[in-house]
Formats: sequence, structure tokens, C-alpha cells
Amino acid sequence: MIVSGLVLTLQNDPRSRAHALETLSRDLRIIFGEAHGLRLPVVLETASLLEGEAACEALRNLEGIAFVDVVSIDFSSSQTDPGIVDPNRCVSGVRRDGRDACEEA
Repeated sequence: MIVSGLVLTLQNDPRSRAHALETLSRDLRIIFGEAHGLRLPVVLETASLLEGEAACEALRNLEGIAFVDVVSIDFSSSQTDPGIVDPNRCVSGVRRDGRDACEEA
């Protein structure tokens, strides 16, 4: 199991935010923290890194979410997971425009 700590930045529009929160509440892989303004900390539990990356991509594209910050990823319980290609590569801060925050400007 891969456990990811994320911070979701929600959009200002109340309807978009409500849509995102409703969609997130139906995903059993996600545990919510306490919101701070437009920022919502969540824990995402997935069976593999590939599933986790796909989930982050889906979150990034979800109406009502402006930005997804990947704060941490715990690989400890899945050392033999075939979804782990390179645990040292940068996966932090996927930008809404599709560019990886790890890319050089």
C-alpha cells in the first residue's frame, strides 16, 4: 500500500468547491483533514504508485481543485510493488497547467 500526504488547494467558486468536496467524500481511498481556508490536507491510500499517480492526476483535473501539492509518499509497505519505478524521482507539486513543479523553469 502506498500512503500519500497531499494538500489540495480548492478554487474560490463555492459551487466548484462543493462539487470537489462531494466527489472526494465518495472516494474511500481519501481521508480528510481539517481545512485551512482553501487548503485541504488529505491522505490518499492506494495499492500501487501507479494508482496513486493516476489518482493525483484525477484530483488535479477535478472541478473545484486548483492545485495538488504532494507533501509525502510512504513506500515502506510496498517495497516489492511493481508500480514503483523510481522512488527517488520528483513527484511533488503537479501544476494545474500539467507541468511538473520539479521541472526547471
